[in-house]
Order: sequence, then C-alpha cells, then structure tokens
Amino acid sequence: MKEGNTSERSTAVPPHIVERPRLTQLLDEANARIVLLVAPAGYGKTTLARQWLASDSRTAVWFRATTSSADVAVLGSGLARAIDSGLGLRCGRILQRLRGSSSPSTEAWTLGTILADDLRDWPSDTWLVLDDYQGVAASEAAELFVQAVVEQSSVRVLLTARQRPTWASMRDVLYGSVFELGQSALAMTHGEAEAALRTSSNSHHLS
Repeated sequence: MKEGNTSERSTAVPPHIVERPRLTQLLDEANARIVLLVAPAGYGKTTLARQWLASDSRTAVWFRATTSSADVAVLGSGLARAIDSGLGLRCGRILQRLRGSSSPSTEAWTLGTILADDLRDWPSDTWLVLDDYQGVAASEAAELFVQAVVEQSSVRVLLTARQRPTWASMRDVLYGSVFELGQSALAMTHGEAEAALRTSSNSHHLS
C-alpha cells in the first residue's frame, strides 16, 4: 500500500492488527457525513480508519497530509491528484486556478469552493480520508481551504487528527452533523491491550 499524499479505492488491513469491534460498530452506527478520529499520536486512529473502511467493501480516496500540506497550493494540487488517481475524477478547474494564482493562501476559500465544484460527481458511497490532518492544521489558510471543500460539497469525509479541526465545533458534534471519536473512546480497553500484546508476541515468534 502506498503512503504519503496518495489515494486508494480499497483499504487493506495487515493481518496482525487487533480488531476493535466496539469502535467499528460505533462508526457503523454514525449517520454524520463528517467523521473525526481525534487523539494524540499512538491511539491507532489511522489503523482504525483502515479497519472500518475495509469492512463491507467500503471505498475511499486516501490523502495523507504532511508538513507541506500547510501550503494551500500543495494541498489543493495534492488532493486533486489523489482524487484523480483514486476515482478517475478530474479536478481540472482547481488545478487551472492554482496555476494562475499568485497567492493561493489569500484566496483559500475561493480555491476550496472551486475544488468542491469539481467534486459535484463524487460517488455517494465513497469516503474522502484526510489522514494526519495536523499537517493541514498548521496553517489557517489550509484549514479554510478544507472547510470550503467540506461545507460546499456533499463528500463524505473521514478525518484523523491530533486536534479537532477549527471548522468543526463541539456544537456540530452535539447536534450530530459531525461524529467524533475522541481520546477516551480510542484508548484501548484492558481486553484490547491484552489482545495487542498477544498479537505482537505471536508476530515476533513467526518472524
């Protein structure tokens, strides 16, 4: 599986990963278009996202943010390429606008709206995964760009981050427009921790 700013239509899970059905069931029951997995590093956010998307043959376009994703031009073009690669959905307008923009950060909202328009044919059963979103959150302009994409399109978004995005409020969570699994929910139970230790021990014996 490719990493970095990449896309994929299916999400494989390594066989030695511990299943966490209590969490995947919560995700199954969520009706929100925007799903957040928010906790510090080490809480298995990306792994959980992969596990859930792999179940029931869900499809997804996967974009892993890096430190360079704080640059609106890099973020916009990276998302466009990931979507084209994963879905074959061309995002020509955003790429054209980026090429002609002298200061993408100052027109972040407009650029995000343009990308949202490029996504009008996005399949309703496909998720856009924004993994390691803290790379985006380092920049107010980059977050504004993503906010425009999310608010101006109907795309389902699954986001993993160390902190909740600025554009997703607790009110959004309380009223159900955003579903969030936070640090307390993502922390392993004693049973999950024991299973992880057994799996780790078995994998060492097999290697």
